[in-house]
Amino acid sequence: MIVPEKLRVGDTIAVFSPSSPATATAKKRYMRGKMYLEEKGFKILEGSLTGKSDFYRSGTIKERAHELNELIHNKDVKCIMAAIGGMNSNSLLPYVDYEALVKNPKRL
Repeated sequence: MIVPEKLRVGDTIAVFSPSSPATATAKKRYMRGKMYLEEKGFKILEGSLTGKSDFYRSGTIKERAHELNELIHNKDVKCIMAAIGGMNSNSLLPYVDYEALVKNPKRL
C-alpha cells in the first residue's frame, strides 16, 4: 500500500469536479469551503472545470477525467479534493492514470 505524505500548512490542495457542477450551481458554498482551507494555510488550485456546467455534470467523461489526470500529474499538488461527489464520479475510473498516481502519490 502506498501512503502519501501528511499534509502540511502551505501545501497545495487541488479541487476538481468529478460529477455535479457544484462550483457553478452552489458558488457561495464552494467559496466558503475554499476560504476555510485557505484560512487554514493551504494553497488552493482549482481544476479546469471549476465554475463550468454541462447540464447536470461539470463536463463530459473525458473532460472530467482530463481534469483529474492533470492534477495527478501536477507535482505541486499534495491532495486532490472533490468539490462534491455524485452519481457520475465512477464513470471516471477507466480513464484515471493510475501509474502516474503510484509514481506521484496524493491524498484523495
